[in-house]
Amino acid sequence: MGKTKILVLINPISGTGKQKGIAKEVEKRLDLNFFDLEIKETEYAGHAISISKEAVANGVDIVVAVGGDGTVNEVAQGVLYSNTAMAIVPCGSGNGFARHIGVSCSPIKAIEQLNSMIACDIDTLKVNDYLSVNVSGLGYDAFISHEFAKMDSRGLSSYLKAIFGSYFSYKNKLYKLSLENQQEDVEAFMVTFANSSQFGNNAYIAPRASVQDGYFSVSTIAKPKWYQIPYLTFAFFTKRLDRCGIYKAYDCQSCLVEHDDTILHVDGEPVVSGNKLQVKLQKRSLKVMIPSNMINKI
Repeated sequence: MGKTKILVLINPISGTGKQKGIAKEVEKRLDLNFFDLEIKETEYAGHAISISKEAVANGVDIVVAVGGDGTVNEVAQGVLYSNTAMAIVPCGSGNGFARHIGVSCSPIKAIEQLNSMIACDIDTLKVNDYLSVNVSGLGYDAFISHEFAKMDSRGLSSYLKAIFGSYFSYKNKLYKLSLENQQEDVEAFMVTFANSSQFGNNAYIAPRASVQDGYFSVSTIAKPKWYQIPYLTFAFFTKRLDRCGIYKAYDCQSCLVEHDDTILHVDGEPVVSGNKLQVKLQKRSLKVMIPSNMINKI
């Protein structure tokens, strides 16, 4: 039996810069008795998609996304509905999807995890024409992703700066949700479509979400009063958000949202949508590499 063909795909300019020097660490820490290794770097936005599609055509077994959530999303687009699995060495600011599937946020440890990971099939979302692996949404979090993208520096401190710089001026907006068995007209601060459980940095928007259960979570949050903010923040980081009265969640396989808000984020990346947003589950559409101790936990 031949070696497992693995392509390590590095985005040299994404995330927080943790990927610098990562190629040498891969060569040092990956078990080359087991892996047939190739390393490439992306050169422009969208490059990871075409490289990953080429890897699928060439029979590569695993493509490793080294970068932030945008790099992960691009690799996922390239290997979707194929026998090629995606793995992650997270180098972003939040790393929500990597955290959900149990991948270490230390790039060194994540590389070492590759030596014993296993492949499993997971669900993804189609948000209009965009692929979403982790969490997407409308409203305040989408607005923040657009503001964050304009900043010169990355990381949690910049993200918090974007939040506190606009929180008090941002208002609830009206959204019409057409779910599978009901319709809801809601005034919400944010509307989120969660395949996995968290935005990143262990901020859990859908505490019970699973990427293998055949459903995604549609959640709405009304703008909290000033005195609700401390508990809401606590709830985000302790998986208690579903205990908050201003939070509602629905499990769906499809959802239509009609709205006047054209600012959207897909896996944290800012995009512009129309006034109708169709979200559909794509069941078991992506192979991902996970630590063996995460079987039945994702």
